Amino acid sequence: MKKDTSSRSGFCASAGLAALAFLAIPLSTVASAEPVAAAEAVGAEGDVPVLRIQETEEGGFLQTSVLRFEDGDGRQVDLIGAIHIAESDYYRTLNERFEAYDSVLYEMVKDDPTPQADEEESEEGEGDAEGDASETGEGGGAGAAEDPLLQLLGPAYELFSRLLGLESQKTGIDYEAENFVHADLTLREFTALQRESGETLMSAAMEDGPDPDAIDPAALLRDLFSGQTAAVRRTFAAVMKDVGLARGSQSLEADGSVLIGARNERAVEVLEERLAGGDGKVAMFYGAAHLPDFVFRLRKMGFEKTEVEWLSAWSLGQKPGGVTSVEAASGTPLLWQVSGGVLEQPAWLFGTIHIGHEDVIRLHDVVVEAMDGSAELWTEISMGEEAQAGAAALLEREGAGLRESIGDELFAELETELAAIHPMLRASAFERMATWAVAVSLPLLGDQMAGNLSLDEHLWNRGGEIGMERKALETVESQTRVLRELDDAEQNALLRVSLTQMREAREERVGPLDELREIYLSGDADALWQFVAEDFVAEEEEDEMLVELGEKLLHGLLNERDEHMAKMLDEQFRSEPAVRRFVAVGAAHLVNPEGVPARLRALGYEVERVEVAD
Repeated sequence: MKKDTSSRSGFCASAGLAALAFLAIPLSTVASAEPVAAAEAVGAEGDVPVLRIQETEEGGFLQTSVLRFEDGDGRQVDLIGAIHIAESDYYRTLNERFEAYDSVLYEMVKDDPTPQADEEESEEGEGDAEGDASETGEGGGAGAAEDPLLQLLGPAYELFSRLLGLESQKTGIDYEAENFVHADLTLREFTALQRESGETLMSAAMEDGPDPDAIDPAALLRDLFSGQTAAVRRTFAAVMKDVGLARGSQSLEADGSVLIGARNERAVEVLEERLAGGDGKVAMFYGAAHLPDFVFRLRKMGFEKTEVEWLSAWSLGQKPGGVTSVEAASGTPLLWQVSGGVLEQPAWLFGTIHIGHEDVIRLHDVVVEAMDGSAELWTEISMGEEAQAGAAALLEREGAGLRESIGDELFAELETELAAIHPMLRASAFERMATWAVAVSLPLLGDQMAGNLSLDEHLWNRGGEIGMERKALETVESQTRVLRELDDAEQNALLRVSLTQMREAREERVGPLDELREIYLSGDADALWQFVAEDFVAEEEEDEMLVELGEKLLHGLLNERDEHMAKMLDEQFRSEPAVRRFVAVGAAHLVNPEGVPARLRALGYEVERVEVAD
């Protein structure tokens, strides 16, 4: 297979950095959020579940509770914890459930619709909001307007719902349903009570919100803008769960806040009215932080909890290190067998690509067989939590910020390409990231925004699942050394190459990694090497600095590392020749004519490509 290079002009002007999907550090593994253990919130008197994270074989989920209460007269009240951004299926499930209730009492700080109240607000100058608005800006039905808390938190909910692929409660819940009953303070009452108590929206939000030390902003941004959607979801899910635990540990009748206590009191007044009016099945749809106090008040009314049910609001993806499924792939895998020399058992070299496309992560039967028959898994770098804990710091820049370093023109180009990847991405979020790291991550960002684990991560997880001992050939420091040693001019040139690649792919309406992925999946080692080699060799007539930069990267990212990997493997083979090893590294290290296979042959080993029958 010979690829068409007519639209490419070497390292400096085309798909240059796409080759780093084989070579450079798989950024998706650098700053993963720590896994969160499954936990059930325990509240007042030991039985007020609010939020939990549940791990299953299929993946993790952030779940909200449905608490069922019944009294001696057979009346039923369900406390349904609301979460203000979630997956569409979660809201669809709730809408279907709501149809079964006589009434659904919902939270929403909104204007008093009576003419008398409107007139009083106008006279007193307190009616400075129009229409309806929910406590958090998520909900409110037709004509909803921004209340003060929406103005405070609404933009954040909107931002993260888009970036995390979630939907807002405002659009997901049908607040116009006939059985929906407002059970909250009016905006006028809410404002007056806050003024009287000396409480402010900010103080209430801070008191009821997460511990500010619970989130590392730098780590969160690295996860977010390196496309680690699952990691970011896990980070926020853990914080939200902890807030629920804190709230659930209190007996909230003593809560004198307007945000929780006063509003809950009004909601229970409405509940009593509905029950007195004959409703026998009522749902109270309120934020999870309100539920423990509702439990306390329901018990005082003679209700007892009879059932707890959990609804999955967010899927969190596979827990790092968790189970990885295998789907058989067709084609010829990039797999080599190593034998001879000092070896008593064969070893395997498998070429990977550091992306997570569904076709890429499928493993051919011969790869599965080789991996399952091996005792050790070796990857380029460790993807375990401990090894990665400090690796993210290597992406950070020193001195001037990104914009000052690369200039307004290049910064504007970065803004354009980021917006094309996702409309909410902004270059300012990369301000403290090293220029080389921005350049390398761009071609991978769109794929990673889907939250997919790279092939390397799937192999690492699968190795753990089947009991392999997992080891690394390199450290992140050694792998990125040549990139971190580039001067500002070289890093800016690298970024310009990456932006050019992104623009050209966008104009041609293809993904920046599509050609690379196609060649990889074909199993054509010669075509793959041609693609990689051309990406590091600039045309002679082009800028001399770019020619030198391409040569420097080719040497530092390939040749030096190939030599190190071969020596490392030789040492392992000699120390324990009877151990079967499965070695998974970027495919460019294997298809390089002077790469790891050639260097192992020079050390006395037999290295042969595994042939697969059609």
